[in-house]
Amino acid sequence: MSELPQQIQDWIGQVVVTDVAEVAVEQSLIENFCSAVEDGNPRYWQEGFSPPGMISAYNRPHPWTPARGDKPVNRPLELHFRVKDLLELPRGIVTELTFEFGVPVRVGDRLRAEQSLREVSELKTNKLGTGRNWTIDVTYKNQRDEVVGIETLGFFGYNRS
Repeated sequence: MSELPQQIQDWIGQVVVTDVAEVAVEQSLIENFCSAVEDGNPRYWQEGFSPPGMISAYNRPHPWTPARGDKPVNRPLELHFRVKDLLELPRGIVTELTFEFGVPVRVGDRLRAEQSLREVSELKTNKLGTGRNWTIDVTYKNQRDEVVGIETLGFFGYNRS
């Protein structure tokens, strides 16, 4: 498949998947994280700010909730799996990861993650196999619609040679 499917072309530059956090940012989660990584920053322990490294953790869905029951939820990085499926590329690796941080995350915030496809390369062959690179931006926003961070992930999806 050398041509990009129309659906993939339509997704470029658009928010395709939106996940709303099932939990609000809370102090006990912040303290558990800071304890695990031995971060003694008083802003996290006493002032109600969340470490930037926790942003994506708030959008990981519970495996089950009474309200949702057994209804399926999006997988983390759902857009990546949709791109892989449409391109018929069963294997994929992360090739690059960058973060850009915006306004601080505070106790009580409820975040949402908007996944958009930035670009998809032409077919290429390397030591792993034949496939394509693509870039996904995950923009995290609080309930005031302020950007708290952008996670940019580069992937290579491929078929083994």
